[in-house]
Amino acid sequence: MSNELLTVTALFSYNGYMIKNKGENMKSLKKQLSELGSIAELSEVIAYAQECKVMLAKASISVGAKVYVVQKTKKTLGVVEKINTKKAIVKLPQGKYNVPLSMLEAA
Repeated sequence: MSNELLTVTALFSYNGYMIKNKGENMKSLKKQLSELGSIAELSEVIAYAQECKVMLAKASISVGAKVYVVQKTKKTLGVVEKINTKKAIVKLPQGKYNVPLSMLEAA
């Protein structure tokens, strides 16, 4: 992993400092992302960000919780029935669906 990517990974870390300086850190993160040297490095950062989304979803969602299933153009309210490793079974108005955790937001 390159030094630039290590810096970006460090900026993604979720701690008190990041919360206090969110705007400032976002500018720095965007600047460093634009300076990455290759598509492979950027792909690695994207994969890490996706993992972070899943971890945050797991931490904030439990069975019986109301959630939004977020798609490109809409958000649908549902209830979590079961949480699996990478997906959750969510009861929506249209029926039950197996939804990736990265597509869920706590309601």
